[in-house]
Amino acid sequence: MWKVRHRACGRKVLNSSVDLCRPYGKYLLSRAILTVRYVSRRQGCAVQNVRCGPYVCGIDAAMDVVGGKWKSLILWELDNKGTRRFGELRRGLPGVSEKVLIQQLRELEEDGIVHREVYREVPPRVEYSLTELGVSLNAALEPLGEWGMKRMELIGAQRVEH
Repeated sequence: MWKVRHRACGRKVLNSSVDLCRPYGKYLLSRAILTVRYVSRRQGCAVQNVRCGPYVCGIDAAMDVVGGKWKSLILWELDNKGTRRFGELRRGLPGVSEKVLIQQLRELEEDGIVHREVYREVPPRVEYSLTELGVSLNAALEPLGEWGMKRMELIGAQRVEH
């Protein structure tokens, strides 16, 4: 059973994958994450992605949220520099494409790690910042960062300056 929230009306739906695919259309199950992507034929709007496990351990659940090449670097950038606009984030993360950065920020926002503030002005302005959950996740990643710095010294790797 998955909890699904309909984007148009906000109502919660509890159903199995079979029930989701019969009356309304297509679904996609990722075996590792069990992400439900569902498009309604009747109302023509998508349902939010829901990641609900199953997980082997706590590290598996954490990696589900922070997995991906750029997510940990996005967290680091927001923690060190504070609230950032999209362009500032992109300049602070050399090598990331606009498409990937948008995708990773959306996933972090869905997981409650990043807060997205949209200002209704011309030109439109969007700012990203860490939520309390994001700050706690960053604190949990600090020992990993320290280990990585020691490894860089050990193997003689250089740090990319930006």
